[in-house]
Amino acid sequence: SARAEYAIARRRRAVSFILYNCYNLKLTALLLLAIAYSALADKCDQVIAEWIKLIGPFEKQCIEETNVTKEYAEDFLVKLQYLDDPDLQCYVTCLHRRLGIMLSDNSIDVDTLTKIAEGVDKSIAEDCNEKVKLLDNPCHKSMEISKCIFDLLQNVNNCKFKKM
Repeated sequence: SARAEYAIARRRRAVSFILYNCYNLKLTALLLLAIAYSALADKCDQVIAEWIKLIGPFEKQCIEETNVTKEYAEDFLVKLQYLDDPDLQCYVTCLHRRLGIMLSDNSIDVDTLTKIAEGVDKSIAEDCNEKVKLLDNPCHKSMEISKCIFDLLQNVNNCKFKKM
């Protein structure tokens, strides 16, 4: 009958409408996730870019003082590669000293670290300092605190730094 056909057609339209809206809702959710991920990736890239700018004035001088290869220094800064290389470790110490992060007694100045290092808050700085404070070798200490900071930043900001 016409009334039954009308009811069936109406149900089909309702189901189509619901399915269409569910599909749009899923697309919207995926789009929002993609935007959020992009914003986080941009934040992580911004942190690295700021760090590179920060050490820029000291890079050449520290490379010359420590005899680290330019390739190792760049890989550390851009790709966050932590090579077990004494020259690279001392290069990081040189940077830390020039920036005022590592003091003459080889201690870490947590306040300076949080003031100048993009993305590093007091909690991250203190946690990482606690992990390295008993290390005697200043070069090893600088490398280890850098690793710690990178790792914690990834956890806190959900960063996926472009490690190679």
